[in-house]
Amino acid sequence: MKAKKLISTFAKSDLSDASRWYEQQQKGLGKRFLNEMKEAFETVCKNPAGFQIRYDDCRIYFTRVFPYGIHYQYIADKNEIYIKAVFHTSRNPKIMK
Repeated sequence: MKAKKLISTFAKSDLSDASRWYEQQQKGLGKRFLNEMKEAFETVCKNPAGFQIRYDDCRIYFTRVFPYGIHYQYIADKNEIYIKAVFHTSRNPKIMK
């Protein structure tokens, strides 16, 4: 069964900032970025325990086209994923703590 998705304010800000930056680089690229993120969220929701725990209790799913990792926690007893951040792979995840 597909997990319920909860997105932190921090992750929403990450998505907005990245989308705006990509749109400034090329018209339509921000929308393509958001579409890939939606697909990535779907993948994670369909198989939330399928990705390796990288630190603390946080798993990371890496997107295919854009160099981003979705940092999330899976709460199995509630069948929920909590998306903590959407980070460019060159950023240090320690800054979100």
